[in-house]
Amino acid sequence: MIFSVSVIACSFGATISVPGDYATIQEAINASVDGDSIAVAAGTYNENINFNGKSIKVVGEDQATTIIDGSADEIDLSGLLNGGFESYYQGNNYEWQLLPHAWLTWDSNNGGPNECCYAISFNGENVYQSDSIFYTYEGAAALKMWGTGGEWNVFQTFYDFLPGTQIDVSAMVFQATDDHIGDGSTFHVFLKYFDSNWNYLGAELSQAFTSTDSMNIWLQRSVNGIVPDDGDNNPDVSTVVQAGLIYTGEGGAVNIDNFEMTVNTTRFASDKFDNPLINYDPSDYPDRSRQGGNTVDDAVVVPDIPYSNFGTTNGYTDDYDEVCPYSNSTSPDVVYSYTPTEDEIFTVSLCGE
Repeated sequence: MIFSVSVIACSFGATISVPGDYATIQEAINASVDGDSIAVAAGTYNENINFNGKSIKVVGEDQATTIIDGSADEIDLSGLLNGGFESYYQGNNYEWQLLPHAWLTWDSNNGGPNECCYAISFNGENVYQSDSIFYTYEGAAALKMWGTGGEWNVFQTFYDFLPGTQIDVSAMVFQATDDHIGDGSTFHVFLKYFDSNWNYLGAELSQAFTSTDSMNIWLQRSVNGIVPDDGDNNPDVSTVVQAGLIYTGEGGAVNIDNFEMTVNTTRFASDKFDNPLINYDPSDYPDRSRQGGNTVDDAVVVPDIPYSNFGTTNGYTDDYDEVCPYSNSTSPDVVYSYTPTEDEIFTVSLCGE
């Protein structure tokens, strides 16, 4: 007998509520596992959070009233901010563009700031114009940069470093096969130095990251330097330091996560988050297709057997909970269909690495 079957991939992640199940967001994160969702009730949460590398969703009840404020903790507000790119806001250029808090830009094409060519990328979204899936190094978000044709900088500025200070910066870097850095383009992690009048004193660059580097795997780039004096041998005069990322060239893209900075071997960071939590909704980004169908009516067709695919259920809806072996699940499902051309026996497995 020839028949048609629809395969519905169910995710059984739990939904954890704050403050219902746990008093704080961090406690809920600590108790969660990959695939879980954390529903945060409206309110201000005075804490700093760490996703601990988990593939989870943290969703606020309301964008305007669900806020994480880390300022109550003892943190160094002069330190590097938002190195994991988990804090972001709506850009001015495009509705889809979310930009990272605390990071500044400079574009050699116009000699000043620009919002052109960088944006937040989310764990589980599709690679640009591709069915392949992007996964962050850790947390829910990462930074994506692409070329402007010249030198494109995303950075933070520090004003209080004396000559002789040791600074180390590093970042995890990724390029997808379907949207890799442009051929002939280069990416670096950098340190730049200026005197108090913004006269350029020099720079340190990491090993270049190019299209010849490995695809679909996170690689580290790092650079270290000793802060120079202002050129007049003044050891007590602070040097302006910029730490950040350079994309030179155009075409393709590179993703960055886990930007870290140490000063004299001590971690130099502030974990302040003061933006409302934003629920990522793929419908806000119509130019980015998803893998799998949302319902049986738009199921993705499996062309032949054997067939394998992987991805995320983030952004889908919970339409078919009744067919899963666990009750009360609120997790989304992804739908595929297969129609054999002759009688055959096949096995469907939803397990993966």
